Amino acid sequence: MQPHEENEGWREIKEDAHGRVTYDTMRDIAPDPMAPAQCFIEWPHGSPFAAWSSHDVDNFYNARKRVKETIANATKLRIPQAVKTLAGSDPSTLAKIADIDESLGIPSTFFLLSVPTFNGGGYTVPLTDLAIVQPHFEIALHASYEAHMNTAKLAQEKALLEDRMKQATGTNYAVRGVRHHYLRFKLPYTWRAQSGIFDYDSSFGWPDQIGYRGGRAEPFEAEAGLWEIPIACMDVTLLYHQREGWDYAKRLIDAVAEAGGLFTYLWHNESLVPYSGRRPGYYEMYAKITQYLQAKGAWFATGAAILDVAKAQTTRS
Repeated sequence: MQPHEENEGWREIKEDAHGRVTYDTMRDIAPDPMAPAQCFIEWPHGSPFAAWSSHDVDNFYNARKRVKETIANATKLRIPQAVKTLAGSDPSTLAKIADIDESLGIPSTFFLLSVPTFNGGGYTVPLTDLAIVQPHFEIALHASYEAHMNTAKLAQEKALLEDRMKQATGTNYAVRGVRHHYLRFKLPYTWRAQSGIFDYDSSFGWPDQIGYRGGRAEPFEAEAGLWEIPIACMDVTLLYHQREGWDYAKRLIDAVAEAGGLFTYLWHNESLVPYSGRRPGYYEMYAKITQYLQAKGAWFATGAAILDVAKAQTTRS
C-alpha cells in the first residue's frame, strides 16, 4: 500500500462518483506521477527500458452504434465525421486492432469483458477473432464495474472468459491478468479480492492524470501471489485532461526511459477506429507514442511476459 493512501477515512471522503481516488485530490501529498523512481529490472536483449501496450474493449461497433453516433455528429454539424461513421464497417474488432499493432511491430494485451457492465454494454467476442489474436497477443479480463471488490464475481467472470477462449482455440487458456472497468480500484480491498485468482492487476493509476500513482514504473508484488503492473497513460486522460497531449506523453516516456522502467499505455479499441467522431486523432497519437518508444529502444511485450521477467529477477535476488 502507498503511504500517502493508508488513512482509510481520508480516502473515503476523496473518492469521485465512480469510487475512485483522483490525483486532483491527492496532488499535495502524492509522489510526482511524472517522475518515477529508478527501476532495477534488467530488461531482455539489453533494452534500456520496457513498454506495454494494452486495449480495454468496452464494446464493439455495430449498426445500431454507428447510427447513434452518426446522428450525434450530424446534430453537432460534424458532417464529414457523420458520413464516415455511417459508412464504416466494423474496424473495432480484435482482429483489426491486432492488425494495427502488427503493422507497428508490437504485441499487446486485450482486456475483454465477459459479462455486461455499467456504461459499456455487453458483447460476445467472435470465436474467429479470439482464435486469430490468441497466438500472438494476450487475452486478459476487463472486470465489470461491480466486481472490483468482489472475489466471487471476479472468479466467475474469469471462468467465463477462459471458457470462451477454450471454445475458440480448443485448448485450455489461463487468463492471468485483470483490469477493472473505469479503473475502479480501492486500496487495499481490490488487491485482496484478486489475490489467488489472478497473477497480476493493472488498474492502479490515476483516472485524471497520466503518470504513476505510486511513483513506481515497474511491476511489484501487491499481495501474496498477486502483482501490480501500474497503468501510466490512458488515451482519454492524455487527450482530454492533458490537452497538450504529446508534450506530456514524451516527457513521461523520457522519464521512464531514464529510470529504466516500464511505460504502460492503454488505448481503447474505439480510439483506434479511424472514423470515430468521438475520438479524432487518437490513432495518430497511439502510433506516434509507439514509434517514439521504439526509437528509444524499448522492449515491447505483453503484460504476462513483462510480469514473468520481473518475477524471475525478484526470485533470483
